[in-house]
Order: sequence, then C-alpha cells, then structure tokens
Amino acid sequence: MRSASLASMSLMFAADEQGLSTGVVGGFDTEAVRSAFNLPSSILPVMLVTVGYPTAGNWPQKLRKPLQEVLEII
Repeated sequence: MRSASLASMSLMFAADEQGLSTGVVGGFDTEAVRSAFNLPSSILPVMLVTVGYPTAGNWPQKLRKPLQEVLEII
C-alpha cells in the first residue's frame, strides 16, 4: 500500500506539472480491474488514478475544511 501510495502521488504531481488533472479511486471491484487489464492473481490493484485535461468551469478541487480544523500538532 505504501509503495502504491507514493507512486500514485508522484504520478499525480507529474501530471499536474503537465497541466493535467487527476483523481484517486479507492472503492472499486478488484476482480473487475484484474479482468479488464488481464492482471494475474499475484497482482493486487489497490488504487486507480484518473488522468485527463480539466474541463472549463469545473471545480479545481472539492471544498475542504481548513487544515487547522482537522489537524492539531501536539
């Protein structure tokens, strides 16, 4: 999971540098993904990353609470 997360983050940063938008999909049918991409059972897909050009007028990011409301460093 950690390696996949770091690889996905790197992909998303690289895509952003190229003017592309990304989105992470975490809840998906693992067997359907294996079947669609002809993956062996030894490969466990843990996340999908969508990549594409942003649409004019689309939200750049969904609204989120300010960091200070959800994080406290003690």
